[in-house]
Amino acid sequence: ALATPALAGGDHGDDGKSGEAKAARLAPTAPAQRRAAYKKLEAVRQDISAGRYEQARAKLMAAAKNRHIARVDLQALAGLIELSLGLPAHAAKRFEYVLKVRPTKLALWIFLGQARFALKQHQKALKALQRGEKVGKKLVAYWLLRSRCQLALKRPAKAMVVLQRAYRQLPKEHQLLREQAVVLAEMQLFSAAKTAGLRY
Repeated sequence: ALATPALAGGDHGDDGKSGEAKAARLAPTAPAQRRAAYKKLEAVRQDISAGRYEQARAKLMAAAKNRHIARVDLQALAGLIELSLGLPAHAAKRFEYVLKVRPTKLALWIFLGQARFALKQHQKALKALQRGEKVGKKLVAYWLLRSRCQLALKRPAKAMVVLQRAYRQLPKEHQLLREQAVVLAEMQLFSAAKTAGLRY
């Protein structure tokens, strides 16, 4: 886990100088320093995308020492790494923190839903996924996760509604038909399940 003071704590505070003096000292170089700092975060994102999670974690730990990087950005990336490493409880706490500060980071609602699903908090997962629908509605994995939340809550009919809605929006995503067959079988509608399976 990334439970270090630099990541778990707040933004870097005053270093003993007055606020005005500090601002004057930083003013000429702060924009360039911020750009350099965020390039480091982009390198972390690239490592996460490529599945290099330990490398991403090491780079993020180094970036956490930079006072020009916002705590919410550190926490969001730390959560993504932890979710990828199979630490959903840690990830969920980080996402919850970020979303309290920036609830408009819609993609993070989806990751929070994924973390909560992994923790078997299916109702909470569903609420998080619904908050992220604007971003998630174009992703087949988003709809599959929403459907599986409903199934886990013993609501197969609602799971079916989710999948039908998804298929209307994503008609080329045929795995939605396969998932419909699974849900219909769960409802013991075996003839309909067979039809959906054949369509798939």
